[in-house]
Amino acid sequence: MENQELSEFLAENLVMLDKSYAARGVNLSIRVWHAATFVVDNLLIKISGDTKENYLEKAWFAVIYTIIEEWYVMRYGDAYRFDTQNDLLGTVQVHSRWFLLDIPASFIESRESDSFWVRLPTSIYASEAPLKWFSHGPNAEALSSGAKSRLIKRISVVTSNLRTIRLNLWAHMPSKVAENISAQIMKHFETATRYLSQNNEHSAQLAMWEICLAVEKCFKLLLLQKQGEYPEIHNLNKLNRLCVSSNIVVIDKRDLHRLPSEYEAMKYRYAETQAPTLRRQWQIYTIGLEIGNAITQRLNRKYQFYDSAFQFRNPPWQKKLA
Repeated sequence: MENQELSEFLAENLVMLDKSYAARGVNLSIRVWHAATFVVDNLLIKISGDTKENYLEKAWFAVIYTIIEEWYVMRYGDAYRFDTQNDLLGTVQVHSRWFLLDIPASFIESRESDSFWVRLPTSIYASEAPLKWFSHGPNAEALSSGAKSRLIKRISVVTSNLRTIRLNLWAHMPSKVAENISAQIMKHFETATRYLSQNNEHSAQLAMWEICLAVEKCFKLLLLQKQGEYPEIHNLNKLNRLCVSSNIVVIDKRDLHRLPSEYEAMKYRYAETQAPTLRRQWQIYTIGLEIGNAITQRLNRKYQFYDSAFQFRNPPWQKKLA
């Protein structure tokens, strides 16, 4: 089969496969892999002069993989090229406005002839360029050296907490309920981030509620893992006292008091009070991240992945394309 005929055959099946992956919530960044292996395992009957055994190392698999990847590039364009499923969403203030940050959750630290190293960082490494993480602006090059330095410090606070919370949540989850709460924590922080970046009154109010909800879920996840249950309440101080009485975790009540009270959080949720000032928004956002980090660090886990690095072999089909 010529490449043109193969491309047409694959295109006919890829539409159906891609719809299936989308319906199942498969990340765009890994759909090429799923599609390529599905084609070989389920549609390919035989190869003239070869077998499917160890097909990842075969030159013809490299051809199939490349054609499928080209199809995805044509279909999704930049959405495929710059898929950010591995990114953490953060935000910082610049010139009295919130700007989104696409923070890499991991990065390739070094490449060798047949392998590469992937780092799981908890802070910003010297090899990284955090001023390039902004989705849309600001013009960091126009900032003075002092302003850049202060901005990088703010980015560092957000980055360190988000990266560490993510790794904190790689912990033992005793039930499906615990797994769901764990996933919700990062979603609440992400939702708050998106609200803040909209830079309007109502969105800022909702962001305050989402931050409090994220911290609440941190407490409840810890109680669920340690004790098997948690109370159906929103009051962060009561949740903290319950943890203290059970000798699980201690959060300084002065830090909790820097977050909105249960009453204030509800007012923000229903837009019944004015949004806090920009300075207060930043304080609530960062203290929420710091408290969430402190709570989730107490989760039981078999392994710790903080700042760990893993060496992987290069995919065998890449050698066939070289």
